[in-house]
Amino acid sequence: IAFLDDHSRLVTYGEFYLSEGIDCFLDALEKGLLKRGLPRKLYTDNGAAMRSHHLEQVCASLGIALIHARPFRPQGKGKIERFFRTVRDCFISCMSKVSTIEELNHHFTAWLNNDYNRKGHSALDGVSPIDAYLNKAQMRIRWLGSDIDPADIFCKKETRIVAKDGTFRVNNIIYEAEEQLIGQKIVVLYDKDDVAKKVKVFDGECFIH
Repeated sequence: IAFLDDHSRLVTYGEFYLSEGIDCFLDALEKGLLKRGLPRKLYTDNGAAMRSHHLEQVCASLGIALIHARPFRPQGKGKIERFFRTVRDCFISCMSKVSTIEELNHHFTAWLNNDYNRKGHSALDGVSPIDAYLNKAQMRIRWLGSDIDPADIFCKKETRIVAKDGTFRVNNIIYEAEEQLIGQKIVVLYDKDDVAKKVKVFDGECFIH
C-alpha cells in the first residue's frame, strides 16, 4: 500500500501488508498523514477498503475529499501504477531473501527514503521528488491540529444495542453503559489496535467515556 503526491511524485508513505483490507489501508494512511501532512484530495481505486464507510468517515473528519477512479479506466491511476512497476523492477527484483515482512519493510523504507524519493525524476526535469515536494508544497501542507488525537479519527466504529443489564460487547469484551442507555442503539468507538485501551460511546447527543 502506497500513497503518492500527485504534484511532486513523492511517495509520502509505503509499506507491505499481508492484506488489502480496510484496517491495513487505514494504518498506512494514518502513518502517511502524520509524516507528510493532510492532502486536499485522496484519489483511490475502487477496492472494497477504498469504498468503505469507515474511510469515508475518516476523510470527512479530516476535510479530505475522497475521490474514486473511474472503473475500467487505468489511465487515471497511471502515476501510482508506474511507481509499483518501479518497486517490482528496482526493489523486489534486487532483494535478497528475507524471512519476515518486518525485515522486508525495513529494506523497503530505506530504499524509499534513500533512493526513490531522492533520485532525480524524469517527469520533474531531473528534480527529486523530495526536493519538488519541499520546494513547492511545503507552504501549503496542512497538519493535524495539536488538539486532535489521531486515535479518535482512525478508531473503529460499530453499532451496538445496550442490553437489559446495561452492558454491551465489543470483540467479546463486556462493557458497562450508563443506565439511561439501556435498550438504546449506540455507536461504539474504540482503538483499532487495542480494543481494551480506549472505548467511547456515542448516544446521538454526546460522547460518553
